[in-house]
Amino acid sequence: MVMWKVCCQSIERSVAFYEVLGFKPANAPKVGAEWVGPLYGIPGGVPRVQMMTRPDDPKAASLELIEWAPNTPGVPGPNALGYAMAAFRTNDIDADCAALEAAGGRRVGEPVAVPGPERTMRMANLRDPDGFNIQLVQFVKNAAQG
Repeated sequence: MVMWKVCCQSIERSVAFYEVLGFKPANAPKVGAEWVGPLYGIPGGVPRVQMMTRPDDPKAASLELIEWAPNTPGVPGPNALGYAMAAFRTNDIDADCAALEAAGGRRVGEPVAVPGPERTMRMANLRDPDGFNIQLVQFVKNAAQG
């Protein structure tokens, strides 16, 4: 899984732009949950999110367009316009975060766990030694309930 996360001022404007490159909305825009702001180091930040894929190329990277409210253009950080991030799937988020921090990376916000009916999605945002933003995503199967 490779997903580019791009902060934008207007989801509608950005959708129109990326459609020129063959991307199509994968669903209707959604308002993010309360855990999203802290993951990005933005307490109180509320994102509106639009997933986009390339239907003609299922192996292509996908896009997640993020419109923050309040929208604060020009502010350095994960809600700045033009902010981009690559997301990578991992099998051990704790070990990978520790290894990346030991290699000069630093966390942006606190890791979060988002429970689902069959699996929990764990996520952590980090910056590489030069400041590029990455997100690690781990899916953990929930224990059987008995």
